Amino acid sequence: MTTLPLPTTLPGRRICGTIRKDIVILLALAYLSLPCILFLAGWCQMWISLPLTAGIACILTRLFNTRTKETILLTRSDCLKLAAAILIACAQQLLAGYMGHFMQHGDFWQRNAFYGNLVDYAWPVILPDGRELTYYMASWLPPALLSKIASLCGYPTTPLHDLPGFFLYLWNTAGVILTILVAYCILNRISLLFVFFLFALDSTFHNMLLGPLTPIVSYIYPTSLMPRFIGPATQLLSTINHAPATLLATALILIPRKAAWYYTFTGTLLALISPLGAIGLLPFLYYALFPQGTAFKRQASFLLRSWPFWTSCALLFITALYYSRAESSLDYGITLFMAASWIDAAQILLLTAFVIIFLFYIPLRHLKFWAPLKTALAVFAILPLLYVGDIFNELLFKAILPAFLILGIAWTRTLPKLRKKKRHLLENLLLLALFTKIAISYGFTCLHHLPTFTCTGRQANIKDPLQGHLHHPGTAITQSIPPSIPSAVPHIFYTEAGQSEQELLLWCPTRPCDKYETKREILDATYKAFYMKPRRNE
Repeated sequence: MTTLPLPTTLPGRRICGTIRKDIVILLALAYLSLPCILFLAGWCQMWISLPLTAGIACILTRLFNTRTKETILLTRSDCLKLAAAILIACAQQLLAGYMGHFMQHGDFWQRNAFYGNLVDYAWPVILPDGRELTYYMASWLPPALLSKIASLCGYPTTPLHDLPGFFLYLWNTAGVILTILVAYCILNRISLLFVFFLFALDSTFHNMLLGPLTPIVSYIYPTSLMPRFIGPATQLLSTINHAPATLLATALILIPRKAAWYYTFTGTLLALISPLGAIGLLPFLYYALFPQGTAFKRQASFLLRSWPFWTSCALLFITALYYSRAESSLDYGITLFMAASWIDAAQILLLTAFVIIFLFYIPLRHLKFWAPLKTALAVFAILPLLYVGDIFNELLFKAILPAFLILGIAWTRTLPKLRKKKRHLLENLLLLALFTKIAISYGFTCLHHLPTFTCTGRQANIKDPLQGHLHHPGTAITQSIPPSIPSAVPHIFYTEAGQSEQELLLWCPTRPCDKYETKREILDATYKAFYMKPRRNE
């Protein structure tokens, strides 16, 4: 995938350091690989996990041995910008409330329970009633393993927002920082504008401008069909097990001049961590594999002859088997046909068109030849028409994230050009509206999170009505851990709870936990409404 030429460091400016692009890319791939390796060790039998783990390690080694030693030169100003970008990423992730210093997003009501099960019980996690975690939980595995090791060393891992929460904060913050660094490798310079747009482009602006056409939150049909374009700023605070890895994988496939198998390997790693994020990545992956001017047959032939590609295929096959075991009650359809009336269908199209014009008009005028931006526009246009979800459109929610990252990079490249050119009236109006929206978004985030800051009453900020586990007989959550069906291919996955600790994870035994027996009641009765899927209005 090609990138646009950008100015390098000006002559005569003092160089204070460098960023090695190859090292950043290698660290990013290692970050995505670790959850997959831990999943293989904890859920798959040894004859599967050992060869695939060896294959992943060999791919990383090959990338290390073929590194190009390209660098980004850093001036003193660049070093200060880089430090500021890292501090902003750390502060933004702190707002998620992993350790209870700020109010957690409402989605944590079940995410804490998933993470708590992975920390307190041996892998694979199988509940006493036989249900299994057939869920995209791979990104929790590294911090959960650190928590298990800390427990073996005598450190307490309860409550969940203490040491386990700290490990989760470090892990996700590392993913955000790596995303920013990889984006700088794409831009070939350090720019705080990218960080600004990464945390600014979100969904609140069209809710406020269009009012009744787009309810801010609605789980009631048919208004739940309305497209809600939720960007990185919100997803990094809510879907914490999906957003950091999805953003990082998207940035990695924008790196140009890599072997074709590099892109398939990156996409496969994301498929296990976030399947819906990987679906959103597919269009960009295609353009990375077959950029304009590339002979399709030649590139495909090269891909089929490379062993890393077949390693990726094997991992993707295991991923597909794992997710196919979950019994799902998701709805599928075309939103325009699912709408209750032609007026609702027209509103869906109107809102989608409004968002596209608002976000894409200016970047497209100045980056009209950048294929990823055109692909992002197509994703914004098509995803709102497809529905996969239950109480809202999960596909649009999660798969839109790669397009948002590319949009952030596009705006980072476009804005400096606008300062040097005379703008017409429409551009001025769109810029004014965009920065008004950004100011509102940042203000809303500050007003929502900052007043909840505390160091002493952190428990009040924790959304954990399930008390750190998923087994509550009589009111069991089935939305994300439905009864699993047997694997289509036998002898792939472990079938007994904690079986991995008899083999590859023998060195890390999980201490006994009595949460299933002692913490059986849901503390907050209002959360019981989330256990039952609302009926759709016919």
